[in-house]
Amino acid sequence: TAPAGDVSGPGAWSAAGRGLRLEARDSAALRQATERLRQDARQVGGAAALLGDVFTGDDLLRVHVALHGGPEGSDRTFRRRIQELRDSGLLRPVPDREVAALRARVPRFRSPAGTGGRPPELFRYAGTGGENEQLVSLRARRGG
Repeated sequence: TAPAGDVSGPGAWSAAGRGLRLEARDSAALRQATERLRQDARQVGGAAALLGDVFTGDDLLRVHVALHGGPEGSDRTFRRRIQELRDSGLLRPVPDREVAALRARVPRFRSPAGTGGRPPELFRYAGTGGENEQLVSLRARRGG
């Protein structure tokens, strides 16, 4: 087990007991994309303490694109990866009691205007956001 951070030599990140594995560069891309999302949410909502850790599926798609370089991956692959993050406890659905207040305060958390579509599901990032935090018992595995 090692703290999250750069690994000297070849290595990959793996959530203990799960199939999700991130190489060091992908781990860095995820941290950077998550921090960018956190900053965007703070600027958009003006409520940093509450909104900094709340994301929609579109936000998570931006993280996916940052990790994998574009929309080459299928929608099914994206949904599977998000489910893995939910299963690991890193992403948690926002409790129903908080959803109405969030949607009232932040337009991007509502249904798109005029579409009559379903509002996006809201997720909360369950980590502390620290640069060297250990997310869900991440461990470095040496390769080759």
